[in-house]
Amino acid sequence: MARGPTDPGRRDRIAAAALEIALGQGVHAVSHRTVAAAAGVPLGSTTYHFRTLDDLLSVAMGQAGQSYRAELEIWEAKLGPGADLAEAIADHIAGALDHDRARVVAEYELYLASIRRPQLAPASASWAAQFTRVLERRTDPPTARALTMLADGALMHALATGTDPDRDELVALLRRVIA
Repeated sequence: MARGPTDPGRRDRIAAAALEIALGQGVHAVSHRTVAAAAGVPLGSTTYHFRTLDDLLSVAMGQAGQSYRAELEIWEAKLGPGADLAEAIADHIAGALDHDRARVVAEYELYLASIRRPQLAPASASWAAQFTRVLERRTDPPTARALTMLADGALMHALATGTDPDRDELVALLRRVIA
């Protein structure tokens, strides 16, 4: 593997390592030192490419956001034109909780890190807006935002309490917002 200025992929590897650590161990485990070790680069490379830890976390959130965007595109493509949006969103939430709960926990931990780290707010806002943009293609913008907030709340509640939402109740709530 090339080193130094002849290593154009180094910055991306560092960002990917930061995301891997955040998703696997939590945001608290991300440091320039742990990221350098995971990326297989000298410590100075992480601080050269990412002056602050927030710079590093912001790029990691951007990478996670790209992954989420790709997942949303697949989800939307499967919906079809006549899909029941309330049922589809409820299934999307259940799928996230059933198939990769640990990843959802880590993603929300990254998302919520912006509460105490304002520099991360733009990445968090961009991430949250992705689901809304998908929903805006099926409903009006205020309804799409309300559905996004309800979905976020349902996921947060499930993660915080360890109790998944009742599907029928969630569908009923989603339908109320859609109506």
